[in-house]
Amino acid sequence: MLLFEYYQILRKHFSTVAIDQQIPVLLDQLSDVLYSSDRNTRNLLKKMEEYQWISWVSGQGRGNSSKLTFHISEEELAVQIAVQLAEERKVEEAFRFIDKCANNRVNEQFLHWFMHSRGSENKDAKPETDSLVVLFDETVLTLDPAFMSLSSERHLLQHIFDPLVLFDEQTKSIVPHLAHAWEADEAGTSYTFFLRRGIYFHHGKELTAHDVRFTLNRLKQNQPLRPPYYAMYACIKEMNILSDLSLQVLLTEPNFLFLPFLSRVQASIVPEDRYHSEISGMDTFPIGTGPFQLVRQKESFLLKANQSYFKERALVDHVEIRHMAKQQEGPDWLGTGSHFVQYTDTSLHGKKTENTILKEKAPSIWKRAFAGTSYTFLTLNTAIGGPLADKQFRQALFLGMDRSRMLEETRKHECLPITNCFANHYPSDDPFSYDPAAAKSILSQLGYQGEPLHLFTYAPLEEDALWLKKHFAEIGIHIDVTVMLLQELLQSDKILGADMLLSQKALIDNWEVSFIESYIADNSFISQLANNLLAQSIHSKIAKLWQEENQLTRQKYVEKINEQLIETCCLLFLYQENLQVHYDASVDGISFDSTGCIQYKNVWFRS
Repeated sequence: MLLFEYYQILRKHFSTVAIDQQIPVLLDQLSDVLYSSDRNTRNLLKKMEEYQWISWVSGQGRGNSSKLTFHISEEELAVQIAVQLAEERKVEEAFRFIDKCANNRVNEQFLHWFMHSRGSENKDAKPETDSLVVLFDETVLTLDPAFMSLSSERHLLQHIFDPLVLFDEQTKSIVPHLAHAWEADEAGTSYTFFLRRGIYFHHGKELTAHDVRFTLNRLKQNQPLRPPYYAMYACIKEMNILSDLSLQVLLTEPNFLFLPFLSRVQASIVPEDRYHSEISGMDTFPIGTGPFQLVRQKESFLLKANQSYFKERALVDHVEIRHMAKQQEGPDWLGTGSHFVQYTDTSLHGKKTENTILKEKAPSIWKRAFAGTSYTFLTLNTAIGGPLADKQFRQALFLGMDRSRMLEETRKHECLPITNCFANHYPSDDPFSYDPAAAKSILSQLGYQGEPLHLFTYAPLEEDALWLKKHFAEIGIHIDVTVMLLQELLQSDKILGADMLLSQKALIDNWEVSFIESYIADNSFISQLANNLLAQSIHSKIAKLWQEENQLTRQKYVEKINEQLIETCCLLFLYQENLQVHYDASVDGISFDSTGCIQYKNVWFRS
């Protein structure tokens, strides 16, 4: 137990005693309060006196009263300790200490110091620069856009790279970016792009059509390493360079979603002279044309504004993206000029820490904004034998799932139960409402003898997985839970042995393209666990989908795929969670792109 915690116990016991008021006490009385021996109590009191928290005058002889005086309130002391930890660069430890205190006034005082007062007395401080510190809680495995898999990677890479075109969330249309114009034939098989002049990569090379051709060739390569989004770009038949700033792309078949495909982060343009290796991964600094250049990736990601960006120069000088789970001394970002953004702690899944509650109750210090929606679901492996190969068994799982109870018992009060992540576009009745009696009846008819099902997931969803194990046991289904690192699950050979996979997906941008990515990308858990017949059926519908120029016709294909997945009981949706960001009230210009991430180049500070 920390010395501060012993002090807390004493102050709570003597809560009516004022600061600097001397009171008579017996040593054995204090030992009883602290659940400590007399010897240890003396040592604790001595240490508190050395820190000037108390004054202690020991009584002479056993049974004689001593004199105790408290010199600092519990709240004031807690703030002092947190400030000291932060000044020692132990920032994560300081926030954990504050959360443990569970005191809103302590939280507010510390956060006010943390954001506005630190370093103000440093007369030798360097000239102030505008720095944004982003507190993030997700893994980054690769910095190569062609091989990215995670939303955290997308979040980082979109500030370093640029695609040819962008998807405008407001108008739901494709707008120019690196390409200032393009031409497409009526058949949807030929696209010609015209590049802007004077765009430079971070290492000084000027962007040309050769870089575009090289980038698209990487996306459709099948050997030696196949990018996860290969299926979206495999339709590229050939590319003809018309000039240094123009390129014609010919497709093997009509694809009226080709421009939206090119707006994705994975299609960001990379320089030909630096990306000849198979994959750049985390060992090489990524080089793009984006509004920020990565200048450090150890301990945290430090982005520096690209002074020669072809559009508006970023309004901030630096953005530092820190992983809050790492316990290490941070870099020098506690000086003046730093402002803060914190994304939803995804490991909480709908629950709130005291720190989050404080932010919502302190609008003068923290503001918040909606950043999209994530969906948590079970993918059922129909590609292997066993109980799940039987559609009726899968129906029993659906009928045995009580989503509302799950959210209640796991305290996810900010989440909503769902049966279909596309309900906003295609509402439909749920044919598998919670009916445990019907589920048990199906299992009995099938002669199920309790053979174990293997459920795989990753650490943030472990609590959900254990709840599902307990819940399905009530209808007689036995589940073994295996928790892996996310990077392990992304290796296909790891998950093929799973009967069920518990994961999350954020569909926060162009939903039509997100839908396609979710079902045909090589890194999609859904496509990897589908049996051949189901996978072929879905892929054939998607192939027809992008050959349709009319969006309403494409929607009908999406409806058919959605209905097929529901009818075959292959995806068991559980709940949705609104993602939020909290940010320093002095931060302005908060806006989100089509992927739900803050556009850091537009952020500026009022003070």
